[in-house]
Amino acid sequence: AELDRMRAAIGGGDDVARFFRDVLAAANVPAASRRDGRIDVRISPETPRALRQAIGRDEPFSGRFDLPLAEGEVHLGRTSPVVEGLASWVLDQALDPEAGDGAAPVAARCGALMTEAVSERTTLLVARFRYHLSAARSRHPAGPTTLLCEEIVPLAAVGPASAPRWCPPEAGEALLAATPARNLLPTAIAQQLDLLLPTLPDWQAALAAVARERANDQLAAHDRVRVASGARGVRARSRTTTVEPVLPVDLLGAWVLLPKLG
Repeated sequence: AELDRMRAAIGGGDDVARFFRDVLAAANVPAASRRDGRIDVRISPETPRALRQAIGRDEPFSGRFDLPLAEGEVHLGRTSPVVEGLASWVLDQALDPEAGDGAAPVAARCGALMTEAVSERTTLLVARFRYHLSAARSRHPAGPTTLLCEEIVPLAAVGPASAPRWCPPEAGEALLAATPARNLLPTAIAQQLDLLLPTLPDWQAALAAVARERANDQLAAHDRVRVASGARGVRARSRTTTVEPVLPVDLLGAWVLLPKLG
């Protein structure tokens, strides 16, 4: 179960392919997918210079998300230089609007959209939870070993930050893929952000309770792995191992999702 959770967290080939295609489409870089699994990327002088520098490519190229490769093809796995460079470029776009060479950024840390994916006003948060995992080591003079652990989780809630009603965990993941039903006027977006931004400290406070719950889940997962690996002393967990959340929770992104009207 923990291995499945880890695989889901880091993403597989389908997640990489979707990310790669979505980013190139948002950056207006032509990319043609072939039936045999190859993707042809048409890098040109019109491609943003920062993007070309990030992926280390100035000319068109062909790649695959899975092995084996034909001669001249580029592997586009999760840790390949091209994919990692593209991810860094997207992150730069979200952190610095001026990083887009004058073009509209392809990513943002906050925003608002109208979508059919929700039936009422919903706040979507991407939160980074950090924990201190302390494990006592038998007969070790230095005492307990403390490790810093972290996870990034999308969470959705309805209602005010002072009394949120959290949606099921899988809802946050699903809403990351929500598509706009229609364009919102800039004034409507600004109005929603004016309502959202002042409440971010309140959302951090609300996430403290979630962090404690997730810390308990992490402790249980830690013990399950120890049992599976044949570790000793698992029954003494309450005395030897603790997982405490590091507060406040980091908010990496926040968006307002509005239901489609009419």
